[in-house]
Amino acid sequence: GLSGTSYSPGILNATRLFRVKTHNARCATTVYSNPIQVTVYAPLLAGTLSPSAPLICFNASQALSIAGTSGGDATYSYTWEHKPTGSSTWTTAPSSSSSSSYSTPALTTTTAYRVRVNSGCNLEDTSNVAIVDVAQPFQINPITLSSSSDSVCYNTTPSNFSVTASGGRSPYSYQWERKIGSGSWQNVGTNSSNYQESTSQTQNTQYRVTVSSSAGCGSITSAAYNVYVFGSVTPPT
Repeated sequence: GLSGTSYSPGILNATRLFRVKTHNARCATTVYSNPIQVTVYAPLLAGTLSPSAPLICFNASQALSIAGTSGGDATYSYTWEHKPTGSSTWTTAPSSSSSSSYSTPALTTTTAYRVRVNSGCNLEDTSNVAIVDVAQPFQINPITLSSSSDSVCYNTTPSNFSVTASGGRSPYSYQWERKIGSGSWQNVGTNSSNYQESTSQTQNTQYRVTVSSSAGCGSITSAAYNVYVFGSVTPPT
């Protein structure tokens, strides 16, 4: 060690004990001070950030949490940051607090999140980036008919119906319905974006379809599509 009444040990990376040895050469005596322990905290590790589900629907919120924070003086503060799609700058997440968990507001665009963790000794570490993938708005287009006319002859079938969905989460499911004349709606067809009528119609008939998105991103029922049936031809007498 060094000789003197003060000592600077330099950078420490492990806990150490220090004491002072005092030697009196004239009296040939040596004494030691009480030991002093200098505790060196382990390196600060922010931990792992994870969303409760990485894929959410449009205008939905998401719960995030960080786990496994270690090191430092074990007293941590958290700064939540976000970066929406199209942004190049990290900013403080809205309505966040110095907590290990965070619930986002309703999101309408895919957004990245991270956490800056602070501990004693002015230590800071930044977590991994978690991406919350936000679906586009779920919507369907009006029903279309493969023919150019919405009128059919008596006792014939209309051409193929189809519907197009977008947004939400695929795959989509489909339930077609038919209402003949003033009757009630009845399920027809299969789980498909297309429906081909198999029953010849003798009355004006309406068709509609309910499209459901996966992951609970909603269901939409289309407007009714009217098919007009010409009257039967009566031979002259």
